[in-house]
Amino acid sequence: MGGDNDLLCPASGCSFDGTISQVIHHISGKEDTDHTWETLGYRNSWHFRKSHKESPNSTPQEPDSNGTRPRDTDSQTSDTLLDDIPGIGETRAEALRTAGYDGAADVAAASACQLRQTPKISETVARCIQATAREQCGWEDTFISEIAESVDADRTEVADAYADLAAALVPPESAEKTLELHFRADVDRSVVQLDEYAIRYRHYLLQAGFDRIGDVAQASVDELTEARYIGDELAQSLKETAQEKLDRLPETRESSSDPAADSTRGGSGQPTTNRASVASGSTETDNGDETAGIVGDQDGESGRITRADETSDDSDLPDGGKGNLLESKRFPQEMVDRDQWLLWKQTDDGRKIPRAPWETGDALRYVDAMNPMNWTSFQEAVRWQSKLPHDLHLAYAITRDDDVVFLDLDDVVVNGDLSRAARDLVDEADSYAAISTSGTGVHVFASGRLSEDVKSLTGSLDETGDQTLEVYDRNRFVAMTGDHLEGSPTQLTNAESLLTRLEDEFASISSETPDRATGGPERGREELRELETTNDIQDVFDAINQVRPSDIKMRSTQTREHGDGTYSYDPSWVHSESGTRLGVLDDIWIYRKGMIALNALQVVALEEGIILDEQEYPQGEAFWEAVEALRDRGAHIPKFEPHDEPAVKSEPADGTDEIDESEIAKRINYGDTVRTYVHPRDRDYQEQLALELTPILVEAATSLHLTPTVTYRAAELYAKGHAAGVVPGAAHECSLGAAIRIASIETGTPRPLADIAEVLDERPKSIRQKFHRLIQETTVSDTLDASDLVVDPPEYVPYLARQLGREDDAKLREQVRELLDETPLDGGSNPMSEVAAAFYVAMTESPDHSVTQDQIADAAGLTAVTIRNNYRKFAEAPSS
Repeated sequence: MGGDNDLLCPASGCSFDGTISQVIHHISGKEDTDHTWETLGYRNSWHFRKSHKESPNSTPQEPDSNGTRPRDTDSQTSDTLLDDIPGIGETRAEALRTAGYDGAADVAAASACQLRQTPKISETVARCIQATAREQCGWEDTFISEIAESVDADRTEVADAYADLAAALVPPESAEKTLELHFRADVDRSVVQLDEYAIRYRHYLLQAGFDRIGDVAQASVDELTEARYIGDELAQSLKETAQEKLDRLPETRESSSDPAADSTRGGSGQPTTNRASVASGSTETDNGDETAGIVGDQDGESGRITRADETSDDSDLPDGGKGNLLESKRFPQEMVDRDQWLLWKQTDDGRKIPRAPWETGDALRYVDAMNPMNWTSFQEAVRWQSKLPHDLHLAYAITRDDDVVFLDLDDVVVNGDLSRAARDLVDEADSYAAISTSGTGVHVFASGRLSEDVKSLTGSLDETGDQTLEVYDRNRFVAMTGDHLEGSPTQLTNAESLLTRLEDEFASISSETPDRATGGPERGREELRELETTNDIQDVFDAINQVRPSDIKMRSTQTREHGDGTYSYDPSWVHSESGTRLGVLDDIWIYRKGMIALNALQVVALEEGIILDEQEYPQGEAFWEAVEALRDRGAHIPKFEPHDEPAVKSEPADGTDEIDESEIAKRINYGDTVRTYVHPRDRDYQEQLALELTPILVEAATSLHLTPTVTYRAAELYAKGHAAGVVPGAAHECSLGAAIRIASIETGTPRPLADIAEVLDERPKSIRQKFHRLIQETTVSDTLDASDLVVDPPEYVPYLARQLGREDDAKLREQVRELLDETPLDGGSNPMSEVAAAFYVAMTESPDHSVTQDQIADAAGLTAVTIRNNYRKFAEAPSS
């Protein structure tokens, strides 16, 4: 018998018992008429789960009673968008939509257990969005209603306050104490009375043990910054405010009937949030950027964005007195209307690193600023900036296609006024201009573009060379302050005549070498690795542009490793007093003087003395000299052989030939040839299905480097599963994934389940379920024993070797196999984790290889922690 909390299957005559999840699995797996949800009186498994209490090991669920039914079910409430749920974000909303959640009502009705089965939805996220979704959809009894009742507060105000916490992913159980203190009038000297700051900051102070205002006033800045999301500037502001409030608290308590004071404590409404964004010092630069406090009221003619707390107080202006030059928070409408916005955050050493939390789910993760996947609308960027406590600021990506040109004037604000040269240039441009983040420069944005052959445009605006000009019309992300230069237009105007004059005076002209960054690569890294020679020059450019810092050896010296996974180097070709002038990111180098993006060819050419300027790109003979040097450093660049015959393509390690799509379609169609030029209405279901699934299977096979034999076998297995009734109940891709998994194991070339799931954009769990059903319900079990489908670690060696670009290194593969044979394996670990750890030991102990745990983990689809936890046993093997 089961435990005290086990349930008995409700089907008549069935004696099965277990946890609620086990019972649901039991019912779903049965095929008799007694074990159907309709027969049992439930709409589906969700309805069954909500009607019972969860076991102690799972998240408790509310019963399906009046307590969980919406109190307001009008269409407007029911149609609340997923994106409007606090704390959800675009990425998670899209993941939920893909999983079948159409709106907030679906999220409200689901359990936290069900929500966290969706990719990108953690347990914390599930609890946050479930709580806010239920409140939005008008459920009677919710976490919010309980808090409001216990402290006798307005429910709407409590909901608003928790929405701010939920946006920072504070789950209900963690927020309870903060909310109760926030709305209780009898709490004296609590840190929650620092209502100049958003409730999330007060919550983090409470979490860190700062319960009283006096605790904050007496703490050091270093102690306060131990609280989550509290930086130095915010900590200093908190100390000062706490001391001021402490000094006048008795008087404040006596006059607590003041309605203005009461209104500020009524919840986390807009005034509190705006004061917090200003007081927290929401920028690390010296321009007093308060973009986090702006609202999206736009003037149709000027594209003006006004702050909710806009002020003319000169105390907010930086030293240097630029206040007489600027009007805060105006952006040109032409740029506001384009979805090319990002955020950026300044690091301790002054780097401006682009961020896209709506794409990554992590506000501190570096992204490629020129990748359109990371861009968003102006309004969305502002929304994310205002709700994240990370000192993030707005940025715009300049591309060749948007007809926006950027003129960067440095060190031209002197004693609060523009220099004569800068004023003349701004007047000539007669376009939108703004003060830069430093407060000493000016950014001019205009319509137009540089000539196709102009690679850079830099020059001096004065005789001393202190005031400089740089012009860009592509591949540049620009920090946007919104500090509009008074007297300049608020829109972009055409500047072609100005650009022509500046090109004549300052431009650097390229020769026959095409722009290495004007478009995406035609071939990917994996495909290029298989090319030894090519007669297409684009292959050479594609290979160069995809060389990563980890691919080559550098002469420059690493000086710092940063917490965000990036590095600082002392460039070997120039003296750098700080030793950090060269930044090395995941896939690019940044020369910080001028924030110039460099690719591998430029870095090597600079280190070899082939070129002498960071703005320069190797041309002519220098280009090919730099290519050879890049190859010598470890990069794989196909040799260019211009002739009439096609390029020689090296054979893949597994001898893969071209896959015949018609053969795949035939096998999916139960062995019948799929007819061409037939009207869709004349095709039967299976033939139409074969046409639809063939390209999906071919694309997956290509990504997984499957041979035609494996691919054809996968098509056969899918057809067998479809005929046996295995396919219905999930996406066809799940059954395709199961077929690929079995076929690859049969041929001794297994592919990891996680990789199969990724290329098919499905969950591993869904593919695993189809995998077992395909084995159980088709003739596969007649030819294979269950033990045959258990993958031994050595079988993954060829695959991981390919992922690491070492498919031709037979010696390395043999060494890894020896380590796996010599080392006792308990069978409880993921086979791929064992293989990855063995590769790490074999490569680090060999003078022929240089590799890190992160590189091995990335190739294997694991984490560096997994490698670290597994490699020691292989390091102790006899052959090690």
